[in-house]
Amino acid sequence: MKKKNYNINLDPKDLSSQEINQHKDFDALLQQVNTVPAKKPFNVKTLYYVAGSIAAALLGVFLYLGVFADQSMTTKEYLASQSYINPPFENIKPTYEKAVINVNQGGEHVYESGSKITVPPAAFVDNKGELVNGEVDIKYREFHDFIDFFLSGIPMEYDSAGVNYVLESAGMIEIFAEQNGIRLNVAPGKEINVELVSEISVPVADREKVPAYNIYKLDEKKRNWVYKGQDDIEVVEDDMTDLLNQEDLDGPKQEYVQELAKIDRKENVELAAIEANIPKPVTPVQPERANGSDYVFNFDFTDEEVGFRNSGSVEGTAHEEINQLRRQYANTLWQVAPGIDDFNENMVSQIAWEDMKLEQINNRDYELTLINPNKTIKVIVNPVLNSQDYEAAVKQFNEDFAVFQEKISEREETLRVQKEELEKRIELERQIAENKYEEAMAIYKANGRDDLATDLMIKKKVINRFAASSLGTWNCDRPLPPAVYHLNGEFVDNESKKYTQEMAYLVDKNKNTVYRFYAKDKANVLYNKYSENLLWLVTRDNKLAIFPPEKFKQIDKKEGDYTFVMDLHDEAIASEEDVRKILQF
Repeated sequence: MKKKNYNINLDPKDLSSQEINQHKDFDALLQQVNTVPAKKPFNVKTLYYVAGSIAAALLGVFLYLGVFADQSMTTKEYLASQSYINPPFENIKPTYEKAVINVNQGGEHVYESGSKITVPPAAFVDNKGELVNGEVDIKYREFHDFIDFFLSGIPMEYDSAGVNYVLESAGMIEIFAEQNGIRLNVAPGKEINVELVSEISVPVADREKVPAYNIYKLDEKKRNWVYKGQDDIEVVEDDMTDLLNQEDLDGPKQEYVQELAKIDRKENVELAAIEANIPKPVTPVQPERANGSDYVFNFDFTDEEVGFRNSGSVEGTAHEEINQLRRQYANTLWQVAPGIDDFNENMVSQIAWEDMKLEQINNRDYELTLINPNKTIKVIVNPVLNSQDYEAAVKQFNEDFAVFQEKISEREETLRVQKEELEKRIELERQIAENKYEEAMAIYKANGRDDLATDLMIKKKVINRFAASSLGTWNCDRPLPPAVYHLNGEFVDNESKKYTQEMAYLVDKNKNTVYRFYAKDKANVLYNKYSENLLWLVTRDNKLAIFPPEKFKQIDKKEGDYTFVMDLHDEAIASEEDVRKILQF
């Protein structure tokens, strides 16, 4: 018998869901293969494509029937059988913001979110390790909430020393560089400094504390997150407006939020009063020598003849400084500021000016307005001294500045003491309000109303600062242990269709992460009973079936078997906005 040489591909590329669906009808495909004309000359290439089609069909059938993803699989095993980064919707493509950086000079770029990257010179090399020159495209995207994490397909699981955690994020980025469409690498010894603007949620009772987060880099080959250090996190803003506007808060929670807002207002008023009661000493005016310009002049005036204005105030800093100049330097001159080209000295000197105003612009410049019934001229001037007075003025300035620094130090120390005293009083008032709130929550729990004893959360705007030594996905996170409550779940929709062998996603509203698990019969569903939870899965026809927070609150058991009756949404999923419309809570 003649030996037959078959080209069988044992390691085909991963099939898309569309390719699998095309070959689910195995009988029709087999019939198609059997109808190949017998008399047609044998063609090895034809056999290759037929064999490939059969392999695709078999793989589609196996996946559809659950041969590769069966009921005996654990979540860890199921995830290991899937692509590590596994977006749920192939038609929703990631979008990036692009910045162009001259790699020879380096530079920085600020994104729409307010985040900033700083790239040092000579920061990139090609795949041969050679430094690149010229312009480089930096492509960048951010992930801020559970929908971002879900759509990206980037895992939030973290395995450390054999213990499984889920990462709660304070913000995540993906960043890479290209030149002429070819990916680059960060040069050895170089780092890209990142300032990621994001939000974190903290319990209202802990609003004065800043949670600790770490920095992790995603290692796609090892299929895990790699710890890189601690997050340098700065709180730049916190706001209770959202809580104050929530009309559905029950009595104790409303009272607590309103009392905290009242304490905040009181703190701000008293801080302003402390600042106002201890005036800041007037900064001595540093003398400046006349530079020999032709536009140096002198004039005599009194307070009644000149309107002194500074930011709209008649008796402002300009008034104080001019008086100080008059006291210190009897022969103060005025010089038209350098760079004023359109000033005409002859025109100014030939007009009889009836009034004038002097307004301070900064530490050195003043705006002089000369007023006549028929004409008004504005010009920038500086106070200066002639050479004879300058040396004496400098000596006097140094003495005055030393006294000024002493007064500033005394003021700062007085402010520190008074502000610390205020902080202690305010903290005591906050603690009293918190104790009252916790007593109310304890009563709820004692009466079996755990659903009302949930944490009140406040958003804090933060800046995460870290240095990226390589390109890819970076995450500002903290690891969370699994939730304590669990049920053995089964999943059906409101049309009684049962779901098995799908990926399920669960979100706790108080935790900025996504928990994934393998949805099968008796699946272990971990959740926080005292928070708001949202569970969903993606059906095989790319729709969303969800188990909303209100249904979670109706669960009357803490363990055992439970059937999750999912609400099936028939809306087609074509964009991120479609997903947000269904899942936002």
